[in-house]
Amino acid sequence: MFKYGGFRLFVYKFLLGIAFISSGVFILISLATYNSNDPGIWDTKQFGDITNFFNRPGSIVSGVLMYLFGVYAYLIGFFISFIGASLFFGFLIKSIFFKFFLVFLSSILFDHVFFKTFSFYSKSGELYQLISRI
Repeated sequence: MFKYGGFRLFVYKFLLGIAFISSGVFILISLATYNSNDPGIWDTKQFGDITNFFNRPGSIVSGVLMYLFGVYAYLIGFFISFIGASLFFGFLIKSIFFKFFLVFLSSILFDHVFFKTFSFYSKSGELYQLISRI
């Protein structure tokens, strides 16, 4: 714990950790306040009420993530927040992209299992439906 290296690495990891934590919290809050009636990236209407907490940017981010990943978009927010907290507290992080790939792959498998097991489950995103057809 607290293995930052020198002062430059401390500042770098500290600021990068705060940026990742902020991004993860932004994703989680915008997904929690997601409304399918809000304008997304493909809907360019400038009028009407946007119910997302972060207004237009939050509705775009949550719309894209829910379209692609479905309910498992929350895993992306949690993973980004976890990486940010690890950087913030100075934990040593090895093979971050491999871990993200494993989280992504396991969410695909869980989605496939839930989709096959429960007939009423229809919360999967387009990316998962595309991969499950292969």
